[in-house]
Amino acid sequence: REVSTWIMHQMLQHVASGGRGLTLPPVILVGPPGIGKSHYARKLAELAGLPVRMIDVGAGSAGFRISGTEKGWATAQSGL
Repeated sequence: REVSTWIMHQMLQHVASGGRGLTLPPVILVGPPGIGKSHYARKLAELAGLPVRMIDVGAGSAGFRISGTEKGWATAQSGL
């Protein structure tokens, strides 16, 4: 409920300032496993007609998957 309320407030502020459509700042959903964070994010993206890119931060060096690796490393690559 807290996430939905926050999203609604973000959308209302956006519309009040003259904006159109769904605009949100980057969001990280935090909580214990199994409470529906991934389901909520996928459903929100589906309703907004947006693509979904899931990043499993519980496996390996997730930071590199998000930010990429630095130039100069032999295996340098961009992040998601």
